Amino acid sequence: MYISCAPRIHALICTQVPQWLSMAAQAMQAKYTNDRFEITRKVTASTAGDWWIKCLDCPGKLYTPGPGETLSNYGIHLRNRQHRQRVNERVNGHSVA
Repeated sequence: MYISCAPRIHALICTQVPQWLSMAAQAMQAKYTNDRFEITRKVTASTAGDWWIKCLDCPGKLYTPGPGETLSNYGIHLRNRQHRQRVNERVNGHSVA
């Protein structure tokens, strides 16, 4: 698991991941040890910053935390057949299409 922010965000903001999100991400990483994801924050002019989970095995896939203070939405993705196939191919040394 990685924590990242958009390049224009000051590093202090980036490290202020809510405790519940950090703990949930650590628990998810412990359960899915071969899966790669990062917690990222997107700040726009209209928002203070929304947290996202970015799957590093499935390019272009972003998930919002939830429901509530959980990563259940992302857990559904981690159990997805296509995601599992990508992780297995990466772990076993096969190229991922």
